[in-house]
Amino acid sequence: MKHLIPSTSDKIPLEPVKAISQKIMETVPATILQRKGLWGTIYAYAKGAHTPSRYQLEKALKRLNEHLAPEIKSGIEILLRRDYFLDEITSIERLPYNGYVYDLYVPNLHNFVAEGVITHNCIDEFDKMDPRDRVSIHEAMEQQTISIAKAGIVATLNARASVLAAANPAFGRYLVARTLAENIDLPVTILSRFDLIFRIVDMPNREKDRQLAEYVLDFHRNAVHEIFENIIPPDLLKKYVAFARREIRPRLSDEAKKKIVDFYVKMRSRSEDPESPISITPRQLEALIRLAEANARMALREIVTEEDAQAAIDLMNYFLQSVGIDMETKRIDIDVIMTGQSKSQREKILTILDIVDTMVEEAGGKPVPKEAVIQKAVEMGVDEHFARRVIDRLIDNGELMQPSPGHIKRA
Repeated sequence: MKHLIPSTSDKIPLEPVKAISQKIMETVPATILQRKGLWGTIYAYAKGAHTPSRYQLEKALKRLNEHLAPEIKSGIEILLRRDYFLDEITSIERLPYNGYVYDLYVPNLHNFVAEGVITHNCIDEFDKMDPRDRVSIHEAMEQQTISIAKAGIVATLNARASVLAAANPAFGRYLVARTLAENIDLPVTILSRFDLIFRIVDMPNREKDRQLAEYVLDFHRNAVHEIFENIIPPDLLKKYVAFARREIRPRLSDEAKKKIVDFYVKMRSRSEDPESPISITPRQLEALIRLAEANARMALREIVTEEDAQAAIDLMNYFLQSVGIDMETKRIDIDVIMTGQSKSQREKILTILDIVDTMVEEAGGKPVPKEAVIQKAVEMGVDEHFARRVIDRLIDNGELMQPSPGHIKRA
C-alpha cells in the first residue's frame, strides 16, 4: 500500500540524504565544511546517524551553495521540493528461470546487481566510477545488500553476486615503490572489500613479448594454435558454471578446516610482537573460506578438501606478497590494503603530529610555520616529500588547520 509524503511535509527519506551527504564529504574540502560549521552535521547525515528535516537541509544548501557541484544541488532541490511515496513490499517469491541472461546498464546509475535478475558484475575502469555509484557498490560488497529508493519503492535486497573489477594506475603506470592505495585512485573502504587483488605490471621480457606478438598476429591471420584446438565450447562452459553455481553447495571437511586454521594462526603469530605489523585479519579468513569453497565447486565437489584449502592459501599468499607488503620494511602488513597505510607510515604520521603539538605548545598555542615542522621531521628521519604529502593530506582531512598562510596547528 502506497503512502504519500507530500512536499509540504518536513520529512525526507534517509538513504538519499546519506548518499548526497557522502558526495558532499568527497567533493567539498573539510576545511570549508569546518569554516561553515557543518563538518559534524554533514558527517552525521552521511553515516545515517541523523536525518535532517527539509528546513535543516535547505539551510545547509544555502551555506554551501557556492561550493556544491550542480548534480548535488539538483539532488538536494529534488528532496526539498518533490513529493515521494513509501510502498510496502508485501511478498517476495522466487520463480524458476532457464533462459538468456542480459547485461543491463542504466545511464548515470550503473545498476549492476538486482535481486532476482543476474546482471553484469564485471566492471572495467573501476577507478573512474562515479562517487555516487561507489556508495552503492560499497554497501553491496560490505553488507551484501542493495538499498533501493526509486519510483516509490524503498527496499533493501540481497546482492547475490561477486564483483570482478579492473582499474588503471593513478600515475599511468604502477609504481612498485608505492602502496596499492597510492597507486589506485579508490578509497581503501572499497579496496579492502576485495578478497583478492592482483597487479598486472607491464615488464619488458624478450620471450614473453615474442609470444604475445606472435599470438596477436596469428589471431589476425585466423591461425589457431594447437593449444586452443581442444578447448571447452563456450556454451558448454556456461552450462557447467551455471550448474555448479546452482546445484553445488560445498561443505568444509575436517582436513580443510585444519589447513585453513593452521595457516591463519601461523600468519597471526607473526604479529604477536607489538612492534610487528598485522599480517592477516578475520576478513581474509572469510575470504579463504569462500575461495576454498569456490575451488571445490569448480570441480563439482560437495566436500571442500585439503587440496581446495591449499589452493585458497596459495592464492592468498600470492595476493599478500604482491600488494600487501610494506615497501620500507619488506614485511607483510595487511594495513597497507585495509587502511592504505603501513605500520611504518603510520608511525611517521604520528611523529609529524607530535612535532606539531610540541612546537605549538612551545609557541604558546599559536600556529607554527609549516616549513619548520617539515625541517624538524626531516631531522627525525622522515622523508621530506612524505612529510609534505602527509601535512597536506592532514589539512585536507581537517586534522590540521592553516589559520594563516604557511602556518599550521591542530584543528
